[in-house]
Amino acid sequence: MTKLALRESQQSELPPAGSWKLEPGRALTLHPSEAGELRVSRGRLWATLDGPHAGPLLGLGDLFVDAGTPLRLRAGQRVVIEPADHDAPAFFTWDLAVQERAVPVPCWQPVLQSWRELRSGLGLTGHAAAGLVAGLVAVGLASLPRRMPGSRVAA
Repeated sequence: MTKLALRESQQSELPPAGSWKLEPGRALTLHPSEAGELRVSRGRLWATLDGPHAGPLLGLGDLFVDAGTPLRLRAGQRVVIEPADHDAPAFFTWDLAVQERAVPVPCWQPVLQSWRELRSGLGLTGHAAAGLVAGLVAVGLASLPRRMPGSRVAA
């Protein structure tokens, strides 16, 4: 059985799972075709973003990205990154932004929904009208003069 022993300096050079390694003195230009998130997993990056820029340092596109801090990029936005520490590499990941898809509503959907509401309303209206008629008939019948048993109606 062979044991693999790595020196401490070699262990620190291994990239975290799923990360890319950017060596000191190297720069990398990213120009994503889809929106996403750049996240430093180890080290620190110096990032220069294309505009438009906003915030208190309006017009300045340089910033430092620390480990664990996401840098969100729009589709087509260009960024140049390099390790902020000139003696150590930086490790980073790129994850696509979660896209929420708009579910298209068929053009007839609002019409069908209105029809259902109208049909329900007409059903309730018919039920209420039938109850009103029944109540009026009952009141009308109750207001008719009653004949007493054994009385005759004059002809």
